[in-house]
Amino acid sequence: MGYAQRRAAIVGVYTTEQARFMERTGISLQLEAIKGALNDAGLTPAAVDGLIPLDQAPHGRETSAHMFWAEQEMGFCELGEGAEYFKEGHTRLGGSMPCNTDGGLLSNSHCTHPSGMHTIEVVRQLRGECGDRQVTEARIGISLAQGMAVHGHAGTLIMARD
Repeated sequence: MGYAQRRAAIVGVYTTEQARFMERTGISLQLEAIKGALNDAGLTPAAVDGLIPLDQAPHGRETSAHMFWAEQEMGFCELGEGAEYFKEGHTRLGGSMPCNTDGGLLSNSHCTHPSGMHTIEVVRQLRGECGDRQVTEARIGISLAQGMAVHGHAGTLIMARD
């Protein structure tokens, strides 16, 4: 097997400190990780072509509050408009912000800290290796994970292709 034509690289990273005794919510940790990674990469949410948030549901079907939260807090839609944003198809393949193009955690296992599966999907998207689920011209993607004893930690990777 040869090298892929496109290469993907990590351009931003952020991980939160361990939140002891749950003095912080999982959502506050995720938001800190997303904003920190965007800052590290020197990017704004508008530059992102796809998002892999922690969500148990595949894109375009059912969803959970995680998906609505991620869309709103990252600035893809206004607070309170997450459900409508989802309903309008923005998170589906071909939408303005495709999410969980691999089917989400329902499709690729829901373990304590599933960052590896999220990262693999973003890299495959950036390399153009996803066939029918390919995001057209994907250049920048975000992989978000949380875990460590019921969401006491969050981390984010921002990846880009050359």
